[in-house]
Amino acid sequence: MARAARPGWRFIRGERPSIGEPPRTNVEITVLDLCAEADEDEMAALLADAVSQRKTTPKRLLAELSGRPRQRNRGVLRDVLGDVSRGAHSALERRYLVQVERAHHLPTAVRQQQALRSYRSDCWYDEYRLLVELDSKLHHSGGAAFRDMNRDNEHALLGLTTLRFGWRDVTGVGACHTARIVAQFLMTNGWEGPLQPCPHCRLVPDSEARQIGHR
Repeated sequence: MARAARPGWRFIRGERPSIGEPPRTNVEITVLDLCAEADEDEMAALLADAVSQRKTTPKRLLAELSGRPRQRNRGVLRDVLGDVSRGAHSALERRYLVQVERAHHLPTAVRQQQALRSYRSDCWYDEYRLLVELDSKLHHSGGAAFRDMNRDNEHALLGLTTLRFGWRDVTGVGACHTARIVAQFLMTNGWEGPLQPCPHCRLVPDSEARQIGHR
């Protein structure tokens, strides 16, 4: 019997092992079922939420995935899970990792580590005294914005610079602009480079590309 759609609910037909009463699937099964119907950003959000909230682990999710040879988008799911296990704890953070850092051959930041005991940073380029924070509009408003400001100020007292980016800065040509900003700071602090162009970089003005390349 078909079930009518309800806001906040998703019905998936299938046979799954269950736990508890009423019967329900465990976290790993539920997350992978939802990922089967998700795009890449939605996968990253689902996996990152489950792992960062300590509801499961990448190891347990991989174990469940290994028993699903017909899982939709299995290869992409494995790649996304690998990035989540490396510390990309949101879809936005993964976009930065893939489209800014990795696509342009920037140094690999340490993720989810503390430059100050009270604060955990999204990306920390320790050798170059740089922190990168990835903020959605919802997160970076109200009281959160003041907490971020205080954190940035305290990091500045330690000689650490914080750069903040949002969604527009990590997608398409925006990712290329962001890569150039990060590369320029890293080069100022000793990184030898070079910044590698990605397919979108041809859309960035030549003057901007030359500015980075001549540092």
